[in-house]
Amino acid sequence: MTSSQHSAILLLGSNISPVENTRKALIELCCYGIIHRISRAWQSPPFGSPGPDFINLAIEFLTPLPLDEMKNNAIAAVETKLGRQRSSDKNASRTIDVDIILFDGELLDQTIWVHPYAAVTIAELLPDLVDTAHKTTLATTAAILTGQNPLQERPDVLPHYDQ
Repeated sequence: MTSSQHSAILLLGSNISPVENTRKALIELCCYGIIHRISRAWQSPPFGSPGPDFINLAIEFLTPLPLDEMKNNAIAAVETKLGRQRSSDKNASRTIDVDIILFDGELLDQTIWVHPYAAVTIAELLPDLVDTAHKTTLATTAAILTGQNPLQERPDVLPHYDQ
């Protein structure tokens, strides 16, 4: 990675045609950088609003874009192209949602410590990430959260993926 490259951990989620839209999002993101690693895909119940189950996965992404351009240009473009409709309900069903969890090593989204769908997918990429407030690793947190809220692995989303 050169000094002009940035490293990001992105969390992707969809519950409207989730297999199709997750795959399309991965392809679209490649216009803005390189996918270095991908977690397995996991199915989970919706959080905060009724609706179909979500499929989530995390990627380690290398990009020349700085954080603001990644968020406002790349992610916005991918979500728009895949028909993301925003509403007053931030947990509403969606074709795709792409969140930047870490950027250049800085944790931007603390919800990974409380939501199983985020903890499990990101722990596959960063198992030793430490929650300084609770002195625990993300792998440990993911195990605890999935014990309380089981997720279902979805190998059909990325059929050629070998870990």
